[in-house]
Amino acid sequence: MSKTFDERFGNRIELHLAKDPLRPSEQEHLSARIRAALVEVYTDLLGREPTEAEILGHEDIDEKIKRRILR
Repeated sequence: MSKTFDERFGNRIELHLAKDPLRPSEQEHLSARIRAALVEVYTDLLGREPTEAEILGHEDIDEKIKRRILR
């Protein structure tokens, strides 16, 4: 995975993989932080709070973002 990552992003982004699996509480905390960041980005892109379907990827937001940008 690291080789593919390096080919795609070069030296612009560093990838650090955990040596040991996360404890359930750590995984839950990390998931919550990632979700909060995703909601913040989607909110900025859409100009509103994203729906649960948009957050989960069940609903495509590409066209909604394009329409908002072209306004």
